[in-house]
Amino acid sequence: MTLQGSNFQCNSEASETDLAHADRLIEQKDFAQALQVLLPVLKSGGINAGVLDRAAVCYHALGDAPTAISLMEFVTGNWPDMGAAWAKLAAMRQTTGQIEQAIGDLKSALKINPKHVGVLVSLNRLEPFAVQSSNARRLKELSKSRKLAAKERRMAHNAIGNIEAKAGNPSRAFYHFLKSKKLGAGEFDAVGTRTRVQDQKQRFQPFTHKEKDSPGPRVIFVCGLPRSGTTLVENILLRHSKVDSIGESEALKQTLYEVRAQCISRGLGQGYWDWAGLLEPQERESFRQLYFQRAFHTRSSEAPVIVDKMPLNCLALGLAQHLLPEARFVFMSRHPLDTGLSNIMADFARGNAFTRRMDWLGEMTRLIYDSAWDYQDKLGGQFRAQSYRALVSAPQPQIARLLEHSGLEWEDSCLSPEKSSKAVVTASLVQVRKTINTAALDKWKSFSAQLEPLKESLGGDEWIAEWEDWDNTLHGG
Repeated sequence: MTLQGSNFQCNSEASETDLAHADRLIEQKDFAQALQVLLPVLKSGGINAGVLDRAAVCYHALGDAPTAISLMEFVTGNWPDMGAAWAKLAAMRQTTGQIEQAIGDLKSALKINPKHVGVLVSLNRLEPFAVQSSNARRLKELSKSRKLAAKERRMAHNAIGNIEAKAGNPSRAFYHFLKSKKLGAGEFDAVGTRTRVQDQKQRFQPFTHKEKDSPGPRVIFVCGLPRSGTTLVENILLRHSKVDSIGESEALKQTLYEVRAQCISRGLGQGYWDWAGLLEPQERESFRQLYFQRAFHTRSSEAPVIVDKMPLNCLALGLAQHLLPEARFVFMSRHPLDTGLSNIMADFARGNAFTRRMDWLGEMTRLIYDSAWDYQDKLGGQFRAQSYRALVSAPQPQIARLLEHSGLEWEDSCLSPEKSSKAVVTASLVQVRKTINTAALDKWKSFSAQLEPLKESLGGDEWIAEWEDWDNTLHGG
């Protein structure tokens, strides 16, 4: 899309109604329909920065990052005093690996508002601040400001924690990480999650599908704890010519919700596993179609193989196995203290409330592995537990086995996941633009004293040794 500033005039009256309508659709994540509202305004010439901004959001959500970036470049070129536009352009560039350009955009935003927490945090992620730098001092001042919302103070504390960690100050880093987590939202339902995993172990049995093929693409579910390497595996698979991704989709979660609602309406119970063994053939087909409708709600794909990379789908693989006969499952196994440290250091925009406290994080980790070990026993060849250590230490043989498990022939491009053209919007967006490396192994050892509460909640050295023995069995598989 080519835009020329002289071609456009602001038509505020026409835009206000359109923008309100578009905002409702964007909030509902119906980006395609929102574009249908915005495009006539764009073509008519009655536009303003708000129309362009929203259109860019839609294009980006629909997977067209180049058009989204072009629109935001037009906005910043014609309204250069809009700091929020520079920040949004930087965020879009980051997801596509345009790091140097994003740094320049963030610095432009800071010139307009030097105390914008979100911009400071983003810039620190890309171009880390020194502990005594003016930007680091500014973040410390902002973290103490009661004039700021809890969200902004949370982000500031997290950024300071990362600055201190990089400087080799684990105690000061953890002080700020824990301050950040306390300012987060959400509670961990330990009892409900524990019951869900116990019921899985007692009630789930794989479904034997009579049909060998079913309409729709073959799905590879890549899952595990957040920060366990799921984004790396997704990008490895995305380098294959036959693969596309729906990213961190809630399609399986939403389908499970509908399955449970139907079970309740039939008087079968309200638990997560009350459907097990009771779905009729027509119900399985209906819910399979529902999964694909949810998966492709915001975009379409002609690829024969689709990656569904929502980490905590690992707790719902039983339903996926019942609905999708040719599905394959990849569960990422990374050292629980490295994974735990990474989750503590991460500032999640939403969800993952269990990372707010180390005792919650420890219990969730144990429950996730209890579930995975049960699926490994029951799902056989459909399930692959992938050791993160093995993958980054010996990429070629591990990727070969990963592709074989996924039913894909070897392609050399899969050895270069950092070259993936897919936009990355997770907390791993900086790391995945680097070549496969071992830099993230054993980082927890520098924080061993601070991680003692997490180790205790995991079950101490005994449980960790049990995990290590199991993970070692995956190295040759």
